[in-house]
Parts: sequence; structure tokens; C-alpha cells
Amino acid sequence: MKKYIIHLAESTERESNVHDIIQITGAEIFPAIRATNGAEGCFLSHLELYKKDPDESLVVFEDDCKILDLNILDLVNQYSESHDIIYFGVIYVWVAGSEPKIIKNFMKSENLNSWGTHAMWISAKARQAFLEYYNNHENLHKVTPVDHVWNNVQNTYRLKAWRPSNIYQYCKQIAEYKSTIQNANFGDYYLETIKKVNVIRSFRKS
Repeated sequence: MKKYIIHLAESTERESNVHDIIQITGAEIFPAIRATNGAEGCFLSHLELYKKDPDESLVVFEDDCKILDLNILDLVNQYSESHDIIYFGVIYVWVAGSEPKIIKNFMKSENLNSWGTHAMWISAKARQAFLEYYNNHENLHKVTPVDHVWNNVQNTYRLKAWRPSNIYQYCKQIAEYKSTIQNANFGDYYLETIKKVNVIRSFRKS
């Protein structure tokens, strides 16, 4: 199992957080790809990383991931046998047919989708599915964020994804960091993008 942090060297304000991730997980830095559009650069960074040793499973952290549980990688031992993807944390969750909104806890569902690629375990099967899906869709990195593509891959190939019911239990995306996308906070960007792709209401645990 390979472990990497996607990090743009010039993002010096994130160096302390990157150091923390390395100390906790032993992950290596994977140099992020800069593109004119921040979403495209993020996509291409993930894409190139997925191409490395595609027959192995992979843990990916983005450099804005704050680890809250020092035993976060234990989730791989618990769930990798029964799942193709493990999201250590996400930003939004939703089911088709509802209004998007931020929620902290959710019910388990086969129809659940999410946004947030800041902390993931990806099986070799899932990596290969992503690469195949990408190769079948021209210029995908220019038109669709990588987060949304993962939902399409999960649903197209019927992959099993695990997400913690409390999406902030193991890690969270640091909201204070500015995105290279329109110089906006990540939360604002994701909510607007979710509305554009017409996803529908998140749901709560009753």
C-alpha cells in the first residue's frame, strides 16, 4: 500500500500540516500539478498519482487534510476487504433527489454520493476503474472536478465505498486555506458546484 500527500511546493502555509500528515502516516509528498484552473490541477494531480503502480492499493491525502485521529489508517485494516474505496472524511454527502447542504452525520445507503477527495484509500480495482472511466471520456479533467468523477466511477462500476457516519471523526478539510479556484474557500466552491450539477438533498440519521 502506497501513501502520498498531494502538495504544491509553493503553498508554504501548508508545510506544517504536511509535516503532521507525514509524521502520523509515513506518507510521501507527491508534487501537485499546477494548471490555469485549480480544479483541473487537482484532477491532474490525482490522475498522475493513480497511474503510479496501478496494481497496488493507494492512500491519498491532499495537503489541506487535517488528521484528527492518529489511528486513521486502522480503517484500511477494518474495511479494505469489503470495500473498494474508503473515504476517511468528506465535505458533503447526499442522495439523488434532494437539496444539497452540509451535514455531519448520515444514514448508510447504497445510493450515497459525496464530495471530498482530501483523504482516501483506493483499491487497485478502483484505481483501474477510474483510469478506464477517464480514458472513455474526452477532456474530463477540463469539465468535471475529480470529486464528482469518483461518484460516477463508483456508480458506473458498482464499487463499494465506505464513509464514516460522522464525516469529521477522523479528519477534515481545513476551511481556512484558500482555494486556487476563484480565490474562494473550499466549502463555498463545493456547494456552488454541487448546485450546478443538480444533486439533490443530503439526508440525516433519524
